[in-house]
Amino acid sequence: MRKIAILAVAGALVSGAASAQTKPIVLKFAGWAPPQINVNIVAQRWAKQVEAASGGTVKIQFFWNSIANARTVYDVVRTGVADIGWILQPLVRGKFKRTGVVALPFLVRNSTEGSVALWKLYSDGLISSEYDQVKPLGIAALPPSIIHSRTPIMRVADMAGKKFRIAGRVNAQIIGSLKAGGVQLPITRVYQSLSKGVIQGSLSPWLGFTAFKHQEVTNHHVEVPMGAIAGMIAMNNATWKRLPAKAKAAFTKHSFAKLSRALGEICDKDVAYNRGKVAALKGHKIMSFSKAEISALQTRFKPIEASWVKSTPDGGKILAAMKVELAKVRSMKK
Repeated sequence: MRKIAILAVAGALVSGAASAQTKPIVLKFAGWAPPQINVNIVAQRWAKQVEAASGGTVKIQFFWNSIANARTVYDVVRTGVADIGWILQPLVRGKFKRTGVVALPFLVRNSTEGSVALWKLYSDGLISSEYDQVKPLGIAALPPSIIHSRTPIMRVADMAGKKFRIAGRVNAQIIGSLKAGGVQLPITRVYQSLSKGVIQGSLSPWLGFTAFKHQEVTNHHVEVPMGAIAGMIAMNNATWKRLPAKAKAAFTKHSFAKLSRALGEICDKDVAYNRGKVAALKGHKIMSFSKAEISALQTRFKPIEASWVKSTPDGGKILAAMKVELAKVRSMKK
């Protein structure tokens, strides 16, 4: 009887150990925006794919607007308060200068091509030195900003003297070269600033346009690519190192170039949705500048590009590589 009891206890211990081994590692994802926005929809789909491919070794738990906001999420992931998060690189001051190539005007035309090209620059090592503090799982270039205003802008000269919402240093240089004023604002404060007359327009993408109700405070839209910003889904370095091989394989299968493209594609779908919705509204006009105006703008923006190249480590090499990768993506669509 004593031998049977010992065997029973031993069996229970073995069973308990096996159960402990199969319990998934829970990873905290810091989501600072609503779960229904486009990039978070991709993140949730991606999480399910990773969990399934990991064979139960990992589970990703989302925390919405609780452990981080847009400005703190990088440090929250970097320090391990969260394991994963959605991060906008321009909000990490002074860290992602090379990645800022996407901010140059007339470079990126849409989110998909920018995201694919940006990940290639990372995988080729041209911008990877900026990602030493976190593990990027997918890097995106958000759709380029265009001009939205309360009053008609038929020519570049019509922007002079007006104040526009801008985001980042290059945007400030762009708006300054147009003899207009720039006010640095997060996208969440654009509606209020326009409705109160603090600004007369905004340099911002179609991305999330109607979700933020910007169609209520602007009705003139000029489609000219005024530069993009970068975002990424990234993991804490220590978290990545401690993952078992099966979990790492699952992340590798569903992340990196694949996730970068997925982020870009859903952003472009959102752009098409918002543009279509606004185009159907009475009193709204969507246009572009004439070829002559576009040519004049490109000439006017040349010093901005030259300044970025000069002030950015390996700036010329990075810009040239970005143009090559964008051309490759565009050629595949033909």
